[in-house]
Amino acid sequence: MKINYGKHFLADLYLCQEKIWGTSSYLQESLEKVVEASHSCAIRWVTRKTSVNRNMVIGENDELLIILQIIPEKNFLALDVFSWQTERDFQALCDGIIEAFAPQVIAEECRLRGEHLMR
Repeated sequence: MKINYGKHFLADLYLCQEKIWGTSSYLQESLEKVVEASHSCAIRWVTRKTSVNRNMVIGENDELLIILQIIPEKNFLALDVFSWQTERDFQALCDGIIEAFAPQVIAEECRLRGEHLMR
């Protein structure tokens, strides 16, 4: 029997048209609207400056871990969403985050983590 340890959604967002990362409060407010619209549980957000003009936003609750890595000068965003509950459907949340940034090009995938392990 195969087992797995979580579901991982990854997306690279290129040429983002909505630059909602201008201020951390506006970014978090925008993300909260996405969470509410997708009917997800409340998420705690933390914004960190990683280097000059680069930000990392981390959101979490008991079910999800969300990491946004933002490179403003390239209008690029890397999105990672991890759920410890493999049956959890968080596609609406991921779609909402993507739409909030309005990228022109998206590369995304969703996969189970640890699925190669056997009991």
